Amino acid sequence: MAKVQIEKELFDLLVRFHVTGKEQEILHRDRALIRQGLEEKLQAMKLHNLYSESKNCKFKELRETARQLYLDEKGIHKDFRW
Repeated sequence: MAKVQIEKELFDLLVRFHVTGKEQEILHRDRALIRQGLEEKLQAMKLHNLYSESKNCKFKELRETARQLYLDEKGIHKDFRW
């Protein structure tokens, strides 16, 4: 099973939210930090998967498609691509 690393601050917030049973005491700010941290991690994982596909896919067409999607997600302007 694959493992995912997250920042300690996000981990602490998640533990406080889920394990302590004090969901009602978690501040709105903390909930926003949890959501933001998880969204950032999901985006990083998505970019990592696209990059891996662009380098490791068996089929040239799929590698190029993944490469273009990766560059689009990173915000690389089309004039700066090869």
